[in-house]
Amino acid sequence: MIPESIKKTNLIESFLSLSSLQFINMLLPLIVLPYLVRVIGADYFGLISVALSVVMLFNLFVEFGFNLSATKSVSINRSNIQEISSIFFNVFYSKLILLFTSLIVLIILTIFVEYLSKNIVLFYITFGLVLGNLLLPIWFYLGVEKMRSVTVITVLFKIISTILVFIFIKDKDDYILFPLFNSIALIASGTVAFIYAYYRFNLIFCKPSISEIKNQIKTSAHFFLSRFSTQGSRHIVIALIGFSFGNLIAGFYAMADKIYMAAMSIGGVASQTLYPFMSAKKDLIIFRKIFISIISFVVIILFPCIYFEEQLLFLLFNLKEPILSKLFIILMLSLPFGVISQLVGYPLLAAFNFDKHANNSLIFSSIIYLLTVFLILIFTNDIFYVAASVIIYNISRVGFAFYYIKINKII
Repeated sequence: MIPESIKKTNLIESFLSLSSLQFINMLLPLIVLPYLVRVIGADYFGLISVALSVVMLFNLFVEFGFNLSATKSVSINRSNIQEISSIFFNVFYSKLILLFTSLIVLIILTIFVEYLSKNIVLFYITFGLVLGNLLLPIWFYLGVEKMRSVTVITVLFKIISTILVFIFIKDKDDYILFPLFNSIALIASGTVAFIYAYYRFNLIFCKPSISEIKNQIKTSAHFFLSRFSTQGSRHIVIALIGFSFGNLIAGFYAMADKIYMAAMSIGGVASQTLYPFMSAKKDLIIFRKIFISIISFVVIILFPCIYFEEQLLFLLFNLKEPILSKLFIILMLSLPFGVISQLVGYPLLAAFNFDKHANNSLIFSSIIYLLTVFLILIFTNDIFYVAASVIIYNISRVGFAFYYIKINKII
């Protein structure tokens, strides 16, 4: 048995490491974006954001929920080298098959969809992020609660790619270098993290059978639906904004969304870190303390962000744009509901083996979200109503999650 003090130390280490990684993921874009927007303009930034959203849909397909299902499996079997080796390579080969499937679909889309065909090089370069995420087994490091190493590796390459942006991107024509540097950095960090995991944890190479791959994908199918519902719906909306309102408005929305998602990462860090811990321990006392602390912190930072929004946006993007300001305020108002929903779905419902209910709360709310957006685009075509649909989405997530918590009598 692992002593309680060591388990808590591992939890704290994983939380701090993942927090550091998410902080860097939040900080570096906020350093780069003002420069990038100023050099290439909001319209080209919107184009890059739309391309990224389309590619992230493929990335979610390749991940296929393994970041949740495999993390839990590794956490439960972490003392069994043979078992975690089997999980590691089952997931890798499953993702590899999904990667090639995604690439074929992208090729078809770039042939028949004009928006993609006009920017074909951008979409293929951005697709490198999918390969990088295939190689980067953060789910494995979370499962074994050893996030420090992968954090150092990932942060190092992110810093290098950030430096390259300032050195080489000088005007609008250089916009293609931004996704290129990001793709190369993620592929490099994923390769190093993959090799390090193999040797550091003495993994045993094992090529899975077709039946094992099918079983792995089947096990993760419901997790995929939930992940695609939450993250995928966001990327679908950004892509629709680009198609419906043009690259400039998509750029404004993407800027506001970047800050909103940076704030949302607070709940994401807590959720990802607690999930393997709660799966193993189911400690509601620790969960309650972290839940109250995180929500209190979010509420505290929300008010100055909204009150000083004009100064904040000018500081970040060197822009005084009413459309950007309104989009930012609307998205930030949904923040508390979004963070609450992150914490009560995973790691609470799923950790108590109500995975299906946790997933359903995400799937149902995402359906409501997308239906709302489609209706808005059909009947009003108003970008501010599209942004406000995020509030409806997060409130519905909270409502479904607490409904399932109540009927399952978890708290």
